Amino acid sequence: MASLNYFAEARKRKSQELLLILGSEAKCRVQKNWVNLDSSPVLLSEWNLVLKALLKSDQLRQLEEQGSLEGCAQMGDGTRTSYTIFQSHDCFKAHFFFEPTHVFETELSLPSVFLETVQRRQGLILLAGPVHPFKTNTLAQTLYRLNKDHAFHGAVFSRQAFPSIPEEKASFVYQSTAVTDAGENGLFAGADVVVLHETVSEKSLAHALDLCDEGKMVLMTIASNSLMSAFHKCLELLARAPNVHSQWRFSEHLKMAISQHPLAALSEETVLGFEMLLNTPQVKSWLAQGHLSSIESLLHSHQENIGVLSLNQSLLQLLIRRKIDMKQAFLVTHDPDGLDQLLKKVGI
Repeated sequence: MASLNYFAEARKRKSQELLLILGSEAKCRVQKNWVNLDSSPVLLSEWNLVLKALLKSDQLRQLEEQGSLEGCAQMGDGTRTSYTIFQSHDCFKAHFFFEPTHVFETELSLPSVFLETVQRRQGLILLAGPVHPFKTNTLAQTLYRLNKDHAFHGAVFSRQAFPSIPEEKASFVYQSTAVTDAGENGLFAGADVVVLHETVSEKSLAHALDLCDEGKMVLMTIASNSLMSAFHKCLELLARAPNVHSQWRFSEHLKMAISQHPLAALSEETVLGFEMLLNTPQVKSWLAQGHLSSIESLLHSHQENIGVLSLNQSLLQLLIRRKIDMKQAFLVTHDPDGLDQLLKKVGI
């Protein structure tokens, strides 16, 4: 297969991920599975053609000298892709994430409380979950809906290719350099809404809190397999900071944390399961004191109308609506015993 046809074939299969490894078959991810695009292995000549088509001469030199490179590029058909490339004497690997296509044509089913919280355009909102194109889709659709009703300036920093949002009342700028460089270079100046996508680190989390101090809303994504994992990661990063008040500031600025989990639907499409937690006064107190075990108990309580949606409650809703099967639900849940009890409670 011609080298650049790998990209077209992957998008034809509605995939947003492409994996090229020299000497192995090219693959794209369809739902959660990697699928071969060709029966022949990727050749060195094809590898070189891909790099020359995407990278500039200085980037090629950097890759040759350092052995790795990440960034974003625009392909010949106008589609943007983020890439992570590793190259050594015995290993050549490139992973690509395409920008979402048709993301604004079909609305994702997002929790109404999440959308209502975003409408306020205040504080820190965490979006957790595995690294997956649907987190990019969720951010893009959220900003798109917000821009229909509110005039604001949005600044998007993303390590993954991010779609250009059709501007109605808002204006947007996009960047993919280091977040500290972006801040120092004025990317966030005048912004009302800031997106920090797949960039969480000690510095970026501290920067997010500083932006909240300035009155901006910050939407920040975290790669994690659960909401609790995201909280542990945040508190671990904050503990490294010399400022003993960082944890209090985090609890004060946080408005909501939500985790999304891509699931294989019965219709062979992808649906999302959610965990969600509003930062109520009780949750704020627990976060400030680092009492994460209390938050975990709350997430497993399955109580209603207390600002909590557990993953098991979300899975139950998908099962009732016949979106997923029982096998998929138990494959994804963090609490299979709790899910079993919840199903028996409703007679399933």
